[in-house]
Amino acid sequence: MKTPRLFSQIRGTVLLLILGVSLLFSLNTAAASLRGEFKTSLIYEKQAERWQDKSFLELDYQQDINFDLNYYLKGRFSLESYYQNDEKKRETDFEIREAYLNYYTDSIDWRLGRQNFSWGSSYNLNPLNYFNPPDQNNIDPFNRKAVDALRADYYPNFEWQLTGVLSSHAETEESQTALRLMRRRWRGYDISASIFSGNSLMEISSPRGGYYPELNKFGIDLKGDLGSQNIGLFSEFVFSDYRADNLENTNELIIGIDYKFENNLYLLGQYYYQQLPLTQLEENQLLMLRAEKPFAAFHNWEVNLLSDLKTGMTVLRPKINFSLQQGLDLETGAVIKLDEKQRSRLNQLNQEMIYVSLSKYF
Repeated sequence: MKTPRLFSQIRGTVLLLILGVSLLFSLNTAAASLRGEFKTSLIYEKQAERWQDKSFLELDYQQDINFDLNYYLKGRFSLESYYQNDEKKRETDFEIREAYLNYYTDSIDWRLGRQNFSWGSSYNLNPLNYFNPPDQNNIDPFNRKAVDALRADYYPNFEWQLTGVLSSHAETEESQTALRLMRRRWRGYDISASIFSGNSLMEISSPRGGYYPELNKFGIDLKGDLGSQNIGLFSEFVFSDYRADNLENTNELIIGIDYKFENNLYLLGQYYYQQLPLTQLEENQLLMLRAEKPFAAFHNWEVNLLSDLKTGMTVLRPKINFSLQQGLDLETGAVIKLDEKQRSRLNQLNQEMIYVSLSKYF
């Protein structure tokens, strides 16, 4: 039986516990590691016709309390400004992006707190990502936000892994549950099957306002090498059983391949098919292509192309990353809409822009 708003009652307690533990053991720095990133970006949004600057300082801290217990913290302080009609507006924010405790036993790994899940093997579009919603404030529309959860990974041996998750929905704060069984290296492939019960990450519009419908999901994931040519093959399939009578059950499917040439040119292609629960809406069919290659030893260029096969709309996302020195990168890129179509999902997920970013890692 579902427990409503479970994590809304314990979320503050969990975060305070982790922060308290971090302060308690902060003097023991021998088993601690601190990493960080400072990034500042200048962005021009074409549709809004405005300039915007975004900066953030992100710190990652991990502390080993003993052999089988540690904790991890990731916090971000951000500053965002935008200019419109000769007026400047500025917003600041601090966010605990991840905060969790890890406890290891002989056969079970436990994790409690705010965390990300990386289920599925596809690129950016992940039907098996049942938990983490899109981060609307990120330049990359496929970036995800962490959620509060309890996770347990059981390893009976190297080949098998059973994972159980109890989490909260990011918007409704209702509880979510999931199980995943994975088999590694079965004839060269990793295969998993999962079940999920909770609320959808996709909001449904209604005359009374948007809502996140309750549903059950069943998913299958496969990844491995095709033959002896080192051609990567991956696929995800998810069936969604909606509990509301006015919503139709849906299927989602991704099939993709990738390959890396001897000159380090990396190519990826994947096809995405998504049925929608509202019968008046047509299914989504997307083609995604990615090319990436280092140049001049330390630099890198990348091009992503997303095409809506139903409407003909295409989004191009080129970028170049220059390594200026150790731990200092300069990135410049753009989001370009080709043959823009209002009824395409790509039009909703992507804003046309050009940007330049400077990142310092330490």
